[in-house]
Amino acid sequence: MLWVDAQVHWQHPRRGLLGPEEFMPVADATGSATAISRFAIEHALPQLAHWRAAKPDVRLSLGMSARQLRDDSLESVLSDAIHANGIDPDAVCLEIPEGAVGEDPEAVTETLRTLEATGVRLALSDFGSGAAPFSRLRQLPIDSLKIHRSFIRALGDSDEDASIAGALVELGHALGLDVVADGVETEAQLESVRELGCDAAQGQLIGPPATEEQIHALLVAEVA
Repeated sequence: MLWVDAQVHWQHPRRGLLGPEEFMPVADATGSATAISRFAIEHALPQLAHWRAAKPDVRLSLGMSARQLRDDSLESVLSDAIHANGIDPDAVCLEIPEGAVGEDPEAVTETLRTLEATGVRLALSDFGSGAAPFSRLRQLPIDSLKIHRSFIRALGDSDEDASIAGALVELGHALGLDVVADGVETEAQLESVRELGCDAAQGQLIGPPATEEQIHALLVAEVA
């Protein structure tokens, strides 16, 4: 099974290509985040349908910020795009940063329950950042946890770092959730997350950023 992590980038006239971590905080603050999430959903899901025609088991992840989760139309926009493109909802995963839960746990939990009804998968990203109490995890209707990349980068630096990452993996599994290692950049890190029992890995080593055309070419090549 292949997961593709869809991200919106901005070709800035002076600073070049900017990733979402560079401009989304500004978008959240200025109220542009809602338009960006709608754009991402309405453009990424048709692309997913195109990819799945070549490789039916490919799935798509979309990150959502705290501001985007507060959009009352998010559920309807998502449902409409899924139905319009004939996509199995289980092939779509929305990633919610742990920080969003920490900001307003009750509201985010209610929003996630609404999104859960669409049939999509839900993941908590940046897990381990400490923004949300572990006790809240049991109440969230999520399917997986994505360990914060800082823990993955630190693997191999000390036994303490490995123990912390291992504890996060064990906690996720104890809650019946899949655990994903984010930010895997070296073979040593990949071997470490395998030993820790992570269910999946993501990062430059697994698959560097690519355009829609490059991903489609890769999928077609795999099928051939």
